[in-house]
This record gives sequence, structure tokens and C-alpha cells, in this order.
Amino acid sequence: MRLVNKLMKRLSIYLFLILFTLQTPSWADDIRDFQIEGMSIGDSLLNLVTGKKIQEEKKFLYPNKKYASFDFFELSEIYDTLQFSFLNTDKNFTIEVVSGGIQFFDNDIENCFKKQKKIISEISKLFSNTKLNKKMNQAHFLDKSGESKTHNMYFELAAGDIVLVACYDWSKKFEDTGNYFDFLRVVMYSKKFSDWLEYESDK
Repeated sequence: MRLVNKLMKRLSIYLFLILFTLQTPSWADDIRDFQIEGMSIGDSLLNLVTGKKIQEEKKFLYPNKKYASFDFFELSEIYDTLQFSFLNTDKNFTIEVVSGGIQFFDNDIENCFKKQKKIISEISKLFSNTKLNKKMNQAHFLDKSGESKTHNMYFELAAGDIVLVACYDWSKKFEDTGNYFDFLRVVMYSKKFSDWLEYESDK
């Protein structure tokens, strides 16, 4: 699935319950009912940080600059980083993507896999009408040797929104630079952003 390959560019059950606050009624698969550190799709990033700071520190991850991203390091005791994406022209900074990442500084990818499976097991109970998709052992686009891999499990909800849990396994060459560590990422994407990512982001 080309979309999920693009999404890749950028833990115990107890940990999962901390990472996600579930407010979803049993009959609804609505991505807005999930939160990462109290933030969800459709919220304003202004609830977390000032507009001035967002404007000063926002960045663009793709050639098409319709959407901007903002990294946040100051709040979470669980995540090493939080990342949010929003329309660059939106003065309310409405969140279209929210992501939490945890680095494994000992590059213990097997531990990442265990956490990923436990998280997916919990999500599966919530999305009983949504199929689990897997794209495992995919070459990471940054590593031209093909040795660095991504292992992706995701749910594409009826509304088109996506919930993704991924492990990133960097090659020894990348790890030896000291700048790359194996890590787990939990992400929520709105359909609006996903469509843009697939069809417009590289233009």
C-alpha cells in the first residue's frame, strides 16, 4: 500500500493505556475519541503551546508545504517526542496528525515488537469491525542499502482515518552514527491528511 509506505517517512498493555485515553463507545470507530497526551485529531495545538512558538519552530516534511509539523518535547514522561501536523494556513492550528515516539537506545528491536503486538491486541478489541493490516519488514526509504526496516501494523477506519503502530529497525551502519535508534511510533492520521500525503505531498 503506497500510502502506508509514505506514512513511514517520518508498551506493555499498561503503557498503551497511558499513551491512549479511550473515550470510544463500543459502536463507534472514531479516531477523535483517542488521545495521545490529552491531544487528538481535531483539537487545536494552541491548547498545548503558543501560536508564536509554533510559528517559530514549525517545519515542513514534504515538498508541498500545505501542511506543517511541530515537534514537542516538554510534556510527556512516556514519549521521547510528540509530533503534530496541521494546515500551514490554519490560524487555529487544528491537528490532523498526532504521533508519539519512543526510542530504544539499546536498539532492542525485539522489545519493540513485543510492545507493538500488545498495543495492537488492545486496539483490535476496540476496532472489531476494522481489519488489521500489516506491512512488515519493509525497506526504509532513507537507507539505500535496504538493510533498515519498518514493521507496520495499522487500522484504516471506515471514515478513512488511520491508526498506525510501527517499529523502526535501523541497520548497524545507521546505528553507528549515534543519530539513529530503533523506535516505536504510535500515530493517528486524519483522512484529509492521508489523502494529501498520498496524492499531493510530493508535488
